[in-house]
Amino acid sequence: MKRPKHNRRGATALLLAVMLIVLFAFLAFSIDLGNVFVARSQLQNAADAGALAAVQKLAEGYSSTDARNAAISFASKNEPHNGAVLVTGDVTIGTWNSSTRTFTATSSSPNAIQVLVRRDGTNTPGVGMTFAQLFGINSAKVTASSVAYYTTSGSKKNYSFVK
Repeated sequence: MKRPKHNRRGATALLLAVMLIVLFAFLAFSIDLGNVFVARSQLQNAADAGALAAVQKLAEGYSSTDARNAAISFASKNEPHNGAVLVTGDVTIGTWNSSTRTFTATSSSPNAIQVLVRRDGTNTPGVGMTFAQLFGINSAKVTASSVAYYTTSGSKKNYSFVK
């Protein structure tokens, strides 16, 4: 008994078309995710610069207002070119306890600054998505924070970041 021939023409083309769609979807996801990671890195640079500048002002005996202004100024010089990512309310003056590794907001004998920078729709729009818009995701919320503190040993001041 002879088996009937099945026409398999085009099966490879169909499989290739489906695989290309999947491949392009992963590529698009990678591009959007890469943009988010780049934005996060840029925001961390801005937060670190702002925190270090502010804690240096505190260590030199300047007022909390001067320290906040230094944080905003230096963060803005290091922020991505998407508008202000830091406002006065995102800079918190306080103390850092090295043994418990905790930051406490206080204006009494401060030795630390916490700086929060964000692209989350509060100050600036979130990180825009290119391909994820096809799935209804227009932007991603990205934040970064940094705590810088100083310690004094003799006449020397040591500056540190908390990660």
